[in-house]
Amino acid sequence: MGDSIRDTAVSAALVVFGASGDLSPKSIAPALYGRAKRGVLNVPVIGVAVSKWSLARLRERAEDDIRDAGKLDDQNALRHLLSLLRDVDGDYNDPATFQSLKKVLGATPRPAHHLAMPLPLFATVIKRREAAGLTGQARMIVERPFGHDLAFAREALLYPRPGST
Repeated sequence: MGDSIRDTAVSAALVVFGASGDLSPKSIAPALYGRAKRGVLNVPVIGVAVSKWSLARLRERAEDDIRDAGKLDDQNALRHLLSLLRDVDGDYNDPATFQSLKKVLGATPRPAHHLAMPLPLFATVIKRREAAGLTGQARMIVERPFGHDLAFAREALLYPRPGST
């Protein structure tokens, strides 16, 4: 029984909303690099942001973030991580951004959607994901917003502020 549960629990992609934001240098890029070093990161990592960055710029930022964290000591792991990165650039209020993400994901089963962005954008992203048909078997990971507790984040998800849709 344990094997069948484990098989259904695997996410086949990681989508990071807010990939160009403040959390990337502090935690996301170094954590992904650590997983690549251990040989356990083998799925596409799709950065979604309103940064107008190219894929090359996203990769450059990830490498800089890892270097700045003082953790860059395995070039093979870095190359592997950078090869997994994908980029979707667009405004979270624009349904086309989520259609682009849907196209990049294709038939990827059970993607994990990591919300690493300002709290006021949570409800917008959640609604746009749903409208684009991206929720199916997807998981959601909520990065705890700076200065707010989990109860505050839950309230924001259940009762979005006016104008956040």
